[in-house]
Amino acid sequence: MATEKLGTCWNCQKRVDESDETCPHCGQAKPFRGMDADLLKLKERGQIVDAMKRVMRVSGWGLKESKDYIDAL
Repeated sequence: MATEKLGTCWNCQKRVDESDETCPHCGQAKPFRGMDADLLKLKERGQIVDAMKRVMRVSGWGLKESKDYIDAL
């Protein structure tokens, strides 16, 4: 029996399988929040701008939303 790894979509905040290429709910590409560990490493190294750029690229969010997300990690 295969187990699915559930995550949360960046865009619509609904549960998605982390292997999904797009969210079945909203169509967001690469929808899962599997990047949080990488973002935390960047934040700890003081590379906030790089972390924000990654969030913006993956999520399609603007600067403020991306900064808020990084700050909340």
